[in-house]
Amino acid sequence: MSVFTLPWLPPVVFAAVMIAVYIIQLPIIPKDMRIAGIGYYIFLAAVSSCAGILLLGGAPGGAWLTAGMVMFLASDSVLCLQTFTVGDPAPKFDTFVMATYMAAQALLTVG
Repeated sequence: MSVFTLPWLPPVVFAAVMIAVYIIQLPIIPKDMRIAGIGYYIFLAAVSSCAGILLLGGAPGGAWLTAGMVMFLASDSVLCLQTFTVGDPAPKFDTFVMATYMAAQALLTVG
């Protein structure tokens, strides 16, 4: 059985990851930003799913795109934690956020 016969796999995996991240971050997200957060996480899951489908389909650059989206998800998740942590929005994660963001941009460009 070809892996591409499972095109539903990336959407399920990325949706599950984004739901888990949102639930973990829900207590720190301000109430007036929660709906926007849901929309943004749906967008990230959709774009990541497209990259994963390309990877499973054997498209050239699919692995680079998927790796780039994983880095982008890591960057944005930590950025959310840093931005909305109550009482201590110190730049303690700036290096990680920028390193993963720059890696994501490079991988997406190569892909």
